[in-house]
Amino acid sequence: MKIWTVHTRQPLIVTSEVDKSGNPIIASIKPNGKGRYEVENVSSNFITSVYGRNNFSEL
Repeated sequence: MKIWTVHTRQPLIVTSEVDKSGNPIIASIKPNGKGRYEVENVSSNFITSVYGRNNFSEL
């Protein structure tokens, strides 16, 4: 797994897994968010999307 910060300044995780087309699975994350768990507000990191990325090359 590799973690990069992309132009939006949100971390991008590149996993070692691939989708059915052989594309690497990546996930974008919103760090330092706020959420609710049961009845309390909690600090949280949110996964905003997960998908296989076409035309992806490592930097």
